[in-house]
Amino acid sequence: MKRDFTTTFITEALVVAGYLLTFRLVANALGTSGFGEYALARRTLAVLVPLGALSLDVAVARYVAYAVSEGSERARRYAPAGIALVLAAVAILSAVLLLFPGPLAALFFGSDRYSNLVIPMPLLLLGGSLHGIAYGHLRGRSLILWANVLMALNQAVIPVVAIVLFGSSVENILLAMGIGWTAVSLVFLAFVPMSLGDPWPQVKQLVRYGVPRLPGDLLRLTVFALPSLLVAHVADITSAGGVAFAVAAVGMLGTALAPVGFVMLPVAARLMAQGSIPELRRHVVQIAQVTAIALFVAIVIVELFAPQIVSLYLGPRFAGTADSLRVIVPAALPWGLYMSLGSVIDAHHVNPVNARNMGIAFGVFLPVAGALTLFHAPALWIAAAFVLSLYVLGALTLLEIHSITALRDSSLPLEPEINPQL
Repeated sequence: MKRDFTTTFITEALVVAGYLLTFRLVANALGTSGFGEYALARRTLAVLVPLGALSLDVAVARYVAYAVSEGSERARRYAPAGIALVLAAVAILSAVLLLFPGPLAALFFGSDRYSNLVIPMPLLLLGGSLHGIAYGHLRGRSLILWANVLMALNQAVIPVVAIVLFGSSVENILLAMGIGWTAVSLVFLAFVPMSLGDPWPQVKQLVRYGVPRLPGDLLRLTVFALPSLLVAHVADITSAGGVAFAVAAVGMLGTALAPVGFVMLPVAARLMAQGSIPELRRHVVQIAQVTAIALFVAIVIVELFAPQIVSLYLGPRFAGTADSLRVIVPAALPWGLYMSLGSVIDAHHVNPVNARNMGIAFGVFLPVAGALTLFHAPALWIAAAFVLSLYVLGALTLLEIHSITALRDSSLPLEPEINPQL
């Protein structure tokens, strides 16, 4: 487990570094307007990808892991079942995007003149969805090293290469990213052992576990996308880009802790299946303590040196972004706890408890931010509503984790039990 943690942390560090580098490269090449377009495009893509991926990455990882542990032939059927599902979903979404680029550009970017940024989205959706199936299958087979190679290529290397080689416009960058993601994912899927015999039981399992989590994933990414989108309507795309950057910074701090969640899902499932609740509790407490301390230190540093950080990273022209960063960065604490511990909830519950909690957080953010937008409140007030919603999510996550790890009946099985005949 230590090796898996180590390699996954290294990979996530590369992903964060690549993400930071892409913003810097776009800012240098395309200025404030191009920076705002790219930041909003990445936020919009983050909302759309779950609709194509159908939250099947976790579902594939979970069921492949069970099948492999049983030595079952079913392990070979989940990848083709997942591919069929995401191809159908991406085809439907692509039709909508290509038929209505103007209205969707007005929704996502604040004006229909950005319809050219909608055109590359189908290709990005295809690449992102295929990536999820390949990544989930590798995790399920405990091929963590190869899963990390896939993640590093698609999320760290491809975006940087796309900007360096095709950085004349945001549209070209997005098209190059989509082509790269699709090609790399297909290469990895070509080496996945597959069986096409009677895939319908696996399709049903993936749909039953993954699709109910789709609303939670969609709401999670919508909460992260909406602050900048709402600011784009009450201010301008430059201000929206600043808010999008600050929200992305919070997301990156959470991403840095994602390896904990990646590794803890199978570990937590195994410990619960064995009835080792005290050991699970010990792991959870240690993770929560380390996560909280590390994030608190990071937040203090950003609050103290936000102007210097922004100027050093983006340049003096973006000094105004420091105010948004200071308001939004405290949300890194609850978000990091959710990213670290949410997988324990997924390991215990087949029912989408994390989706329920995310729905509650979204229910806090939407009316507050919506009212502020209607009354043309300052952009930073909308940002503060985002922070509030994540603290609600963090509190709900800790309450559910406490409920799981305080179980007295340590023989409780995972619900529902996997049917070995499927």
